[in-house]
Amino acid sequence: MSRKITHLLLASILLLVIILATTPLGNTVTWSGETRLTSHKAWDVGQSIFQMQDDRIWVVWQSNRNGTFDIFYATYDWSSWSDPIQFTTMNSSHDVDPSVMQTNNGTIWIVWQSNRNSNYDIFYKTSSNNGATWSNTTQLTENPYDDWAPSIIQATDGTIWVFWQYFNVTDWELLYKTYNGSWSNTTQLTTNDYHDRYPSLAKMRDGTIWVVWQYYTGTGNDNELLYKTYNGSWSNTTQLTEDTKNDAEPSIMQARDGTIWVFWSRELHRGGIDPWQYDLFYKTSIDYGATWSEDIQFTTDADWEEDRPSAAQINDKTIWLTWQYDKDDNFDIYYEISSEVILHDVAITSITPNSTMVYRGETVSISVTAENQGDENEIFTVDCYANTTLIGSENVTLSSGNSTTTIFSWSTSNFGGIYTITANASTVPGELLPSLDNNIYINGTVQIRILGDLDLDDDVDFDDFIIFAASYGTSVGEPSYNPEADLDNDDDVDFDDFIIFAGNYGISI
Repeated sequence: MSRKITHLLLASILLLVIILATTPLGNTVTWSGETRLTSHKAWDVGQSIFQMQDDRIWVVWQSNRNGTFDIFYATYDWSSWSDPIQFTTMNSSHDVDPSVMQTNNGTIWIVWQSNRNSNYDIFYKTSSNNGATWSNTTQLTENPYDDWAPSIIQATDGTIWVFWQYFNVTDWELLYKTYNGSWSNTTQLTTNDYHDRYPSLAKMRDGTIWVVWQYYTGTGNDNELLYKTYNGSWSNTTQLTEDTKNDAEPSIMQARDGTIWVFWSRELHRGGIDPWQYDLFYKTSIDYGATWSEDIQFTTDADWEEDRPSAAQINDKTIWLTWQYDKDDNFDIYYEISSEVILHDVAITSITPNSTMVYRGETVSISVTAENQGDENEIFTVDCYANTTLIGSENVTLSSGNSTTTIFSWSTSNFGGIYTITANASTVPGELLPSLDNNIYINGTVQIRILGDLDLDDDVDFDDFIIFAASYGTSVGEPSYNPEADLDNDDDVDFDDFIIFAGNYGISI
């Protein structure tokens, strides 16, 4: 790696450090208050929420309203909820713990566990027409013991990932399979001494896959939350919660401003006839897990269980959180909606120099386009660099969704060699780390030559004279004419060009 490129990378890292040092703690939201989604006298539990490409919100869950547990779902079209739709009908067995998502090509996937073949295995069905019709049921796992609690996502490269928990006679471990035209072999993720259960998956905007789950520590009733990330290989395990309470059944998602949210159930001692009750908690990270907020309690009902959260970022800029709640003596599904998650995101979207090769002393015009990809009017600075040298700065004011192009003029009199052209937009208040990946833009190089350096080796020497001499006395259109040797650009190589060449002979960069 050249010294100039090394300097450029160091400058970029320093810029990122400066940006992080001024990043605020996050963009706060408020919550709507609970809304009841189901009201059947049976149990409606174990829900999963997802927004489809037609903007409808789907909530899929298990219900024993027909005697055994089957999978149901309801959809919301922004005017009303549909009636519950029965998805599975295996009356002699239990179908439970569904997870739903839609792939980039519009296919809806629902995975769940079923004991229709004696022990529990993972099954799935798909729909390519928004649920109008469904494929046949496909069995994904055939392990000799139970497979539970599947979670499904699609990665940035289109690969589908399914995680679940597997009982191996002594404890529960996490397994997964991937699908990209065909299913991979099963891979085991965890090898802890005690139970690893209830995985929840999320794909982050940087393409990284996160899985968070509950882990039994082996002490009393103490379960904690752990997570790992995948970006070509798996990270080490990180512990997310650390207390003496039972932390269980997490749900992970990333909000549109880049904040990672993890919701979960925590068992609290309340006293009374039934002294232990679950409430919902969450914590957030604005820097991909480098730091986390404190544990924040979301529900506070002292008399009833509130657990099994499932959350999603919705296209109207809000977060929807669903959970199961037994305050009417049987479990139903409830949800709350956040206020809008405000996005602050400025970006450099293009850099275009008017030439990629010039002679020293010429002026290069560099067009830099900046865009406000967030929700609020923003004021920021656009800087343009040649390697680590600042070419110019421009203050920019942009309303949401708009862009502007600034022309920077670079006089190359004191420069020579190859320069990487970079532009960056300064961070704006509320712009979080995941939104900073587009603040810096690098686009190619500009080479600054010495007039007479015909072999492009950054000096004018005898090798260049040989090339010059081969073209001497020729004009445009003749076979030996070399436009690079026509140093005064008058369509011939003559004594005037030789005078220029001789004046630069021996100069190097």
